[in-house]
Amino acid sequence: MYPNPAQSHIQLSNALSEEGIVYFYNTYGVLIGSQEWKGTRTPEFSLNGMQAGFYTCKFISNEEKVFAGKLLITE
Repeated sequence: MYPNPAQSHIQLSNALSEEGIVYFYNTYGVLIGSQEWKGTRTPEFSLNGMQAGFYTCKFISNEEKVFAGKLLITE
């Protein structure tokens, strides 16, 4: 996941060719948002509307593969 720290968007490295959903959780484990991914190019996800802070970013593919990482959003 890059850039990290991020401000406006992130991309997932090891470009996922699979479709799925990325979930964003705050430090308390509360789901803050999610975005669907269609698997057509390097995944890029908008961080608009998310406050600065630490998050867990979890991608779950339609084939039920899970990729997760920590994310720092800065102002």
